Parts: sequence; structure tokens; C-alpha cells
Amino acid sequence: MSIFVGIDIGTSSIKILVLNSNLEVESTRSSQVDIEVSSNGLIVFKPEAVLSVIRSEIDRLISIYSSEIYIGLSCHSPSLVLLDNSGNPLESIIWLDDRAKVEVGELKELISEEEMYLRTGLRSSPLFFPPKIMWIRKHRPGLFEKVRWIVQLKDYVFYKLTGQPYTDYSTASETQLYNLLREHYDEYILSILDISEDMLFNPRYSHEHFEYVGSSRVKIALGGVDSVMAALGSGVISEGEASIVAGSSACWDFPVNKPILDLNKGFEEYFHVVPNKYVAEGCLPTAGLASDKVRELMDLVLEDVNESRIRENPSGIIFMPFLHGTRTPDWNSRVKGLLYGLTISTSREDIYKSVFEGIAYWSREIVELIRELGIQIRDVVASGGLTRSKLFNKILASVLKLSVKTLEISDVSAYGAALIAAISSGILHFNNVKEVVRISEIYDPGKYVELYEKLYHEYRVLKNFIMSFN
Repeated sequence: MSIFVGIDIGTSSIKILVLNSNLEVESTRSSQVDIEVSSNGLIVFKPEAVLSVIRSEIDRLISIYSSEIYIGLSCHSPSLVLLDNSGNPLESIIWLDDRAKVEVGELKELISEEEMYLRTGLRSSPLFFPPKIMWIRKHRPGLFEKVRWIVQLKDYVFYKLTGQPYTDYSTASETQLYNLLREHYDEYILSILDISEDMLFNPRYSHEHFEYVGSSRVKIALGGVDSVMAALGSGVISEGEASIVAGSSACWDFPVNKPILDLNKGFEEYFHVVPNKYVAEGCLPTAGLASDKVRELMDLVLEDVNESRIRENPSGIIFMPFLHGTRTPDWNSRVKGLLYGLTISTSREDIYKSVFEGIAYWSREIVELIRELGIQIRDVVASGGLTRSKLFNKILASVLKLSVKTLEISDVSAYGAALIAAISSGILHFNNVKEVVRISEIYDPGKYVELYEKLYHEYRVLKNFIMSFN
């Protein structure tokens, strides 16, 4: 009997989730991955170290199981890796490294923000490949003479594991080199960067698999970007459904049947791992990170927080969770976090709760924006570290005025990757994913909906005010 394995390459760890032939979780593991911040502020990571961990894990699985092993990959994105003729890394820049801020301005002089968005579904940002490539050309002169391939981290790993130079559609479309509407690499953007299409891996469907070079018993599916793998792992595959992964950052993913490109709404748009589907994505860089920072400043240990003793009614404090700028909808890297509404009776628990409320207010704005684009949300599935807090889930449901479902499985991107592995084997189909995804709890809006409605509108007024200063 076959097993199905999800490998999720995170920023600081690699998670391995194994499903048995009945698609039940058999085991989970996690391995640490080191990233370093250099003296000049650059974030350094080693693709070879990621590959080494994954190879070791696959070889371990081969030694344990005598059956066929199907593997799906999930990975943070967009993380650039330049490869030489032998497929070895020459240079890499991880997604959270924003060294290319100056190059974003230079890029906008060559192609307008609006035109870039209409071509790729992505705004100009240090996140994406074009400014990163421009930075490397400027600061690593002569390096591009050695470059054979320009790839994402997941695709480097896949190439080394299978020998096949392919990417998947979700990963290709989050490079900002891919034309979302024409469904091929954008010739104009490539010409601006002076790179050719034969330096890029051709995209294929996420569930297509190829043999592992170390064993014919192992088949590896292309997989995709971690946020859409999380959407799949949440059973969120159809228009009208929504997934929020609230971990260190927070990302909303809304499946849509076709791109809905509106620059003013600020969504990132790219391919879902489900064929012929897209996602509109809204992200906040600091969600769990904001909660961690506030607790640190208050010397509040998470294990000592008894949420059942925190009063049910709203804190009355408005927290702006922008501790490292914001992406959707404002794309403002200069804006800062803010606590508003402190009084002499404010407690540490009130401030702790206000962080959850601030993330929920931001989430409400994202849901309102997708509704303005004609997508009516009927189903919300929440996952990630913050959803371990019942308090957060209750607040989110009340602010959204929607029921919020949580999952039994916490490593939802790894789970989505394992489901892609099962789909690649033929044992599971995309249409049947909801049947295997297990809901843990459903949180309905509480009795403070109207008060949260008032506070949400105060949040919007205050947010617009602080945005005008940045």
C-alpha cells in the first residue's frame, strides 16, 4: 500500500507529514533550517542545506517503507535561486530579504505599477524576482555570465531530486515574470531584465509527478506555493470559499475562476494548485509576530495567559498590526504599528486581546475588498499558530460576522502537499478533497458583533489617518 508525504519548506524549518493509504496522518516531523542576517542586513540562506535535509528525509522514508512513496512539495515564495550549468546555486535571495528597495523604484521607471500588475497580477515590490535580479546585476557584476537557470527554491529542490527542469503554475506565477492572462512568461518583462525564456523552468500542473533519482519507488509531485498548498489542505478550492493562515504572518487566499485585476484593491493574484483556478491573496507581514512582540514588551509568557479569564467584551483598544509595514491592501513599507485607546484602567490582558482584534479588523477589510470585486464569501477556514487560541477564533468570527472553521491538522501546507501527492497517484481527486479534510471546531459570531462593527469602522478611520503620514 502506498504512502503519501507532504514536505513543506518553511523559512526556518522543513515539515514532513506522512499519510497512510487511508489518507490518515501517520507521522509528522520537523527539521530546522538556518537563516542568517549578515552585518550589512542581507538575509542569507543556503539552498544546498535545504536540499540535504530533504534528501535525508526521503532516504529515511525509503528505509522505513517498502511500498511506493508519493511526495508533494510546498515552499515559501518568492525565493530566488540562480543556478549554473550543473544546477548548483550561484546566488539566492529569500522572500523576506528586502535588499532590492532601490531597484523597485528603478523598475517603475521602466514599467509602470499598473502595467506590471495587469501583466502579472503582482505589484512592484522587493519580494519579487525583477528587482532582485536587477540588484544582483548591479552588486554582483559578472555573475550572470555563469547563470543557466533562474528558479524558485522549490524548483531547485525538485530539479535535484528528479533531474527534471520544471516548475508548477502557482510558483511560476509568483515570480512576477509570468503573464497571468496570456499564461506564459512575459516577453516584455524578460526584455527589461535582459534574460531569456530558456533560463526559466517550464510550468506544469502541481499534481504531475516524476521519479526520484535515488529510487523508482518514489514519485515526486511538483506541488506549489505554501499559501495555496494551505488552501488545498483546508479544502478551499472553489469561488466563495476563503482560507486564512494566521501564523507569523497572515495570508488570506480566495479561489477565483478568473483573475480579477484591480490595482487599488492590492491583492496578489496567481494560479491555484487546482487546475484552471486562480487565487486572490491578501497578506499581512506581522500577525503572530505582532502578538509575540507585544507579549515580549509586556513580559507576558504565553503559557501564563489564561484566556478563559479574559473578559468577553471588546478591549476598546485599537491595535494596528503593522510592525514591518503592510502589504494588502496598502503596500506601504513605511507604516508603523500603533496602540490607540489606552486608559488608566487598561490591563495587560486588554492589550493582549487588542492584538487579536487588530488582526481581525485587518482581515475584515480584506474580506470587504474581495466582496467589492464581486466574490461573496460563504465559507471561512482558519489555520496557523494563532488559531490555537480560541479567543482569536471567536474574535475573528465576530468581526467578520461569519462562521469560522478550524482544522484538526496544524501543519496545513504540509498536509496540502501530502494531498497533492495522493492526487498525483490517482487515489484522490481535487473534487473529493473536502471529504478528507477534517474540521475541528466551528466558531460562530458572538453577542458583541454590533460593538465590533462600530470598532471596525473606527479602525478604518484611524488606519486611513496614519497612512496619510507614511
